[in-house]
Amino acid sequence: MSPCTPECRLPSAAQAHCPTCHRTFGGVGGFDAHRRNGACRDPVTVGYENQGGVWRKPMTAQSLAQLRGR
Repeated sequence: MSPCTPECRLPSAAQAHCPTCHRTFGGVGGFDAHRRNGACRDPVTVGYENQGGVWRKPMTAQSLAQLRGR
């Protein structure tokens, strides 16, 4: 485990920061998805995208419509 650098995005209470690769995820699910057998995987390979320094699963059109009340 290496120390965080000034470039690290510190998580809010609902987010998760990986102490190994120093990526911040929108939630614990993203953190869990990027770890396999004790190693970090590139979040892109598990369907996540970087949104302002936080790795998140992109929302589907259906999910966006539901949030907008359509």
